[in-house]
Amino acid sequence: MKISAKSYYSLIAIAVYLCLLSPIEAISGDTLPIARLSKPILLDGIIDDSAWEKIIPLPLTMYSPKYEGDLTEFTEIRVAYDDNFIYIGGSFFDSNPLEIRSNSLERDRLGGDDTFEFILDTFNDNENALSFIINPAGTRMDLAISNDAEFSGGNPFNKSWNTYWEVQTFRDDKGWYAEIKIPFSSLRFQEVDGKIKMGMIVSRYIARKNERQLFPGIDPKYGFNKPSLAQDIMLTGVKSSLPVYITPYILGDNNSHIELNDAETKYNSFHDVSRELGLDVKFSPSSNFTLDLTLNTDFAQVEVDDEQINLSRFSLFFPEKRLFFQDRASVFNINTGQESNLFYSRRIGINDDGPVRIYGGARVVGKLGRWDMGLINMQTASTSITPAENLGVVRLRRKVLNEQSYAGGMITSRLGNDGSYNIAYGLDGDINFTGNNYFAFSLSQSIEDSIVDNNLLSPLNSMKARISLTKRVNKGPGYNLSLSRSGENYNPGLGFDPRVGATIAGHWLRYDFRPENSERLQQIRIFIGGQTVFRNSDETLETISLGPGIFIQTRSGRSFFVRVFHNFESLSELFELDDDAEVLSGNYSFNTFSSSLSAPAGSLFRTDLSLGGGGFYDGTRITFKISPTWSVSSHLELGGEYLLNRIKFKDRDQKFSADLIKVRARYSLNNNLSTNTFIQYNTNTDKFHLNFRLRYNFKEGTDFYLIYNEGRNTDRFRENLIIPTLDDRTVILKYSYTFQPTL
Repeated sequence: MKISAKSYYSLIAIAVYLCLLSPIEAISGDTLPIARLSKPILLDGIIDDSAWEKIIPLPLTMYSPKYEGDLTEFTEIRVAYDDNFIYIGGSFFDSNPLEIRSNSLERDRLGGDDTFEFILDTFNDNENALSFIINPAGTRMDLAISNDAEFSGGNPFNKSWNTYWEVQTFRDDKGWYAEIKIPFSSLRFQEVDGKIKMGMIVSRYIARKNERQLFPGIDPKYGFNKPSLAQDIMLTGVKSSLPVYITPYILGDNNSHIELNDAETKYNSFHDVSRELGLDVKFSPSSNFTLDLTLNTDFAQVEVDDEQINLSRFSLFFPEKRLFFQDRASVFNINTGQESNLFYSRRIGINDDGPVRIYGGARVVGKLGRWDMGLINMQTASTSITPAENLGVVRLRRKVLNEQSYAGGMITSRLGNDGSYNIAYGLDGDINFTGNNYFAFSLSQSIEDSIVDNNLLSPLNSMKARISLTKRVNKGPGYNLSLSRSGENYNPGLGFDPRVGATIAGHWLRYDFRPENSERLQQIRIFIGGQTVFRNSDETLETISLGPGIFIQTRSGRSFFVRVFHNFESLSELFELDDDAEVLSGNYSFNTFSSSLSAPAGSLFRTDLSLGGGGFYDGTRITFKISPTWSVSSHLELGGEYLLNRIKFKDRDQKFSADLIKVRARYSLNNNLSTNTFIQYNTNTDKFHLNFRLRYNFKEGTDFYLIYNEGRNTDRFRENLIIPTLDDRTVILKYSYTFQPTL
């Protein structure tokens, strides 16, 4: 199938022009001074300190289910500060206090709860922010927001980020109350002439009503947690603190596992016992910089990845969960297309065989004036498939043109002790050129020892360029258009890019309705879009995925989504699904659909459903997923997921089945002691995995972990050799203690 590239890009240009004709808006506001306290507030969850009475509550606006509707429950939120802390006091009155939802006692695990959220854009850069969320039980969740809460460059909400802060809550027959204390030592900010300017958003969510109350009164067409729309606040006379957190750990590990011998004639069993010591140090040399040091780094306590089934010929993306890489992680982003990035921190300390020992390293991130800066350097040990390596990243970017725009660059390096190397560098920018319209670009190149190309065009073969145009608003017309080209030799050694040697055009046009007078409907989005991929090697069309869809959300929080796609695939070589099913090279044209139904988050028992199917190259496919969750009490949550995949190639008498079964039980005795049991069974690999994690949090920064992992083979006769039932078993005990020396 041939398509004129000139004609194709002409159509894209026309679409861009038409979208830019839509109205544009800008939002601005005055700076709000925050009350300064003469003495600290006693943190007990009871709003009875005399200091609170002198502070005027913030005026709240209904965000949902009906924008600027009448608030159904009365709320008072006050904000103040002193030399060392920001204080937030909230009185969340409720006409039916027995219906207040408090489903979780586990840190960083809130879902379907009544919540209060406090968002701070600490550098007032209109792009990044920190979010502090609590429920009526005093359970805390903190996350970092990046990319102005836009999903165009991946998930902008980093739930793995943590910092030090305190909260106390209280309940009575009138509602619930909370007092929060956030130390300035947990925040990075920039002081100018004795003044600190930040952005602030406060939000109350009433789960059973799907009601969100908000300050400032942000229109739902933007999203309530966008740093660029936060209320500017001013703090004065706050002195920069220089905290040092030193966290040594001790770990014991008992591991049993099997390995196939070199002759592939026998499975051998191994048993290892190890003891480890390590150290993490977090130091802030100034209020706007953070230095993290690590020695003999360990991530045993990190939650295991969810299993995925790959039905494509490209690598899967897994999110970063390790705390060391979380602080202002967005600074290191150079988006090169969808989930592709010039830097992907999971390339450090992880390879195809699993974890790689990290001897140690350093990470610096901060802001100086209009500049964002980041630096990482880590040293890893050798493995059976990789040499010992030094891994480095240097990132600089700055605000340009306006507060919503930046440009910058990055260099990454991967240097092996065997002389191997991979160096990648890139330039990028995100420009708010008018209203809510953004132009983004990136240009990157990789250089490595294994690539020798004497072609005059060899620099292009190791480069990738990308441009995109986006309208960031959820009401009226919108678009997301992108174009990228990567050479066949492009390989960022510390990045993630599953599809190279291709020219990829992404094209999405949409229109959002928000029926203001409807009692049931909150949002309707209709859209059409997909992507088109040209193979660079022969300049032919490789992939088309294009079709319409609709998304509907009700005022209760229930949502429905369906889309239909026409697909074209041109495979230059076959790819295997497993030993019994494969897709042959050739050209294929087929149609698919996908749909989902999501329950309101405030339901105590909720089930999400999805169904998809249609053609699959020269076969057919059906996919079904059900994900029930039951919040039994604030102590116990039960959940699960069943994913079914059935593929048939009727004319070739081949078929492929792959199911995923996941069961999870979360139990928390209180805010300090929690357990998480996670069972996964993959019928494609015939493996069963159990992960049990107990955490006892003595105080902020001091933890004891008991971790038990077990993998079992459920089909012992799938190979010529009989496979042992036990694949691996690990028991880990880890204790870490954080202290602050006096400087």
